[in-house]
Amino acid sequence: MPSHLPLIERLHALAARLFDVVQGEYDTPPLMTLHLEDCDTLVEDPRCADPVVRTLINAQMLRYATRDPEQAIPRYVIGLGLFADELIPSLLKEQPPTAPEVARQLHDVRGEIDDLCATLAMMTAPGMPDFSDD
Repeated sequence: MPSHLPLIERLHALAARLFDVVQGEYDTPPLMTLHLEDCDTLVEDPRCADPVVRTLINAQMLRYATRDPEQAIPRYVIGLGLFADELIPSLLKEQPPTAPEVARQLHDVRGEIDDLCATLAMMTAPGMPDFSDD
């Protein structure tokens, strides 16, 4: 098993936690269907201007990208993690949560996603040895 798979599994859990924390704290749309075959349509959708919606979309995409660690593409996972690293502070600034505990949870999730993505980037960089127990 490649040594980076536990990182992907942890990122999957963090994406789910991020989604749950945001959905629990903020007024979120009950249902939103995205058609990702046309990114321009998504960017122009006025709902996507809302930092809550942006963060929920990112959390769901990260959760989807990490659902099967064996099939996950590390550079996509890292990219989505970098988006989360930008979106969470934006959410906290534009729509601060009512409970200080929620802000702390979001900061913690952001920090852990950032750390895991940095480690994943180093572990999966071309030319890096694989330290897995094959």
